[in-house]
Amino acid sequence: MKDRIYVVTHVDVLPNNPGGAKLLQQYAEQTRKEKGAERIELYVQISRTNHFTLVEVWDNQADFDAHEADPRSKQFRDQLAPMLAGPFDERLHKIFEAIPPGGFR
Repeated sequence: MKDRIYVVTHVDVLPNNPGGAKLLQQYAEQTRKEKGAERIELYVQISRTNHFTLVEVWDNQADFDAHEADPRSKQFRDQLAPMLAGPFDERLHKIFEAIPPGGFR
C-alpha cells in the first residue's frame, strides 16, 4: 500500500461540449481495465458541469508510468486538448504517513 500512487486531475472542458465529457468517461472506463489500476473515478462539479475531477489509484509508480506511456493515453490527451477550457492539472500523491528523518526533499 505504501507504493500506491494517487493521481488527482482537474479537467475543465469548454462549456456545452458533450464530447469532452464522453471522452473523459471513455478514458475512465478503459483505464479501469489496465494492470495496476486499483480505482478510477470521474467526478463532475455540481454547479459547473464542464468541470471534472479524475481520481486514479495505481498499485505503484511503474504501473502508472506504463499507463502514461501507453499510446491510448497519448491519444486521449491529443483528443482532449482542443476541448480544454483550462490547463490539464494532473498531480501525483502518495499516502502521508510521517515526516521522514531529515525532512522532505
